[in-house]
Amino acid sequence: MAAHAPRSGPEIRLRWWVLTLPAIAFAALLSLQFCATEARAADGPRPVTELVDHVWRSWLP
Repeated sequence: MAAHAPRSGPEIRLRWWVLTLPAIAFAALLSLQFCATEARAADGPRPVTELVDHVWRSWLP
């Protein structure tokens, strides 16, 4: 009979939830991304846009 070669590293076993929970979270976020057809953008400029515009105007004469 052939002898089994000893393993060089520790055996790593993952639990079922280590792969399942991230997959569920990814699927939930992906469904929110594509199923949000009723979402509307806010009217008017965004705060980040206003900040960049203010900085741009203060640097240029």
